[in-house]
Amino acid sequence: MQYMIYGNVIKLGESFFITAEMVDIETTKIVKTSKDKFAKLDDVQDTLKKIVYDLLAVSGSAAYTPPAVQRDGKLKITAHPAGAKVSINGSYAGVAPYTASLKPGEYSVEVSYAGYEIKKSKVYITSDEETHVHAVLTRAKGTLVVRTMPSKANVSMKGIGEGESPFIREVDTGDYEVVIAKDDYITKRIPVTIREKITNEQTAVLVEKDKGSLSLQSEPTGAQIFLAGKPIGITPCVVTLEPGSYELILETPDLPRKKVAVELKKNQTNTMMVPFKFEVSTVELFKKRRETGDSMWRNIWITSGCAGVLAGSLLTGILLNENGKSVYATYMNTVSSTEATSLGDSFTSLFNTADTLFYVAESAIVLTAVFGTWLVFDIVSFSSYDEQCRRLNAGALKLQLSPAGLAVGYSLKF
Repeated sequence: MQYMIYGNVIKLGESFFITAEMVDIETTKIVKTSKDKFAKLDDVQDTLKKIVYDLLAVSGSAAYTPPAVQRDGKLKITAHPAGAKVSINGSYAGVAPYTASLKPGEYSVEVSYAGYEIKKSKVYITSDEETHVHAVLTRAKGTLVVRTMPSKANVSMKGIGEGESPFIREVDTGDYEVVIAKDDYITKRIPVTIREKITNEQTAVLVEKDKGSLSLQSEPTGAQIFLAGKPIGITPCVVTLEPGSYELILETPDLPRKKVAVELKKNQTNTMMVPFKFEVSTVELFKKRRETGDSMWRNIWITSGCAGVLAGSLLTGILLNENGKSVYATYMNTVSSTEATSLGDSFTSLFNTADTLFYVAESAIVLTAVFGTWLVFDIVSFSSYDEQCRRLNAGALKLQLSPAGLAVGYSLKF
């Protein structure tokens, strides 16, 4: 026997009503009608199951048994430190201690507090049972780096311990006081704040007792420092001197020197940054002058060499050619065959050697012209660059090309 089920759903007010009828296909008679209602769409599946089981009971199928109702479980979260933020499934829920009723199932719990590592865990809530989570948070870490000038000073922090500079250590987040001490130097105290996953770098310049210190830096770095004509360091560095007034000179390649006046006081450290006032074009200017000068002197030697080869080849060739003509004239007046053969070989060799030298001279003319032209351009360029550099530097070499020749001069500023 075969059956067909059909029906309809209507909404009246806030409720939904389902009517379903089961028809015997052979007799077309309605065997049974089942009706039910539900208030929420979420309940439609359970209601349909109930109706279908009710209709199928006519055909001998088991009656519908509604699913057991699951009650909520309880989640309790405590934390150290108290007041930590609690998030459940990625959404903020409250602060610890925290208690909530949740449907049975698995949840992601996250407990966080400023300055502490985040604690994450998975919990499973069971119906009518309480699940307790206690999160003990650990301090987040940061990195502290302490460098001193001079090095190998004793570095200590309350609750952290001590070491020798350069001092590098992972430290719990928070506020600290770093104490730096070294024999014959004044003890220095530096307040520092350590933040999570951030490196805090501190550089301490220690002052010798009863002396003054100068922490000197330059831009660019690597400038040599002179005092009374004697080198005393290279930037960045710390200079320790007797209290008083001093004039220091800083020099760096391709840039004009800088004069710095400083006054050092007893048991104090002065910090000074000396910028070499320059644009990129200024650096390029000095670089171009140096490169052009190198090229100029190279071309002077090459051009001079080519000119020497030209003069030597040409003069020697002319001399050999004249000797060849003289031998040829003698050859034409000689009657003896033996002497004529010797003279013929002689003037032929002289003429061939002269021709070779003339070819060398022709090549030397071309090379002299090429490198000479290049030299003229180098002299003009070098003079232009040098003229600009002279305005910046104390002394400069001056070259001037004139119809009378190359004039060389040196200017010095006082």
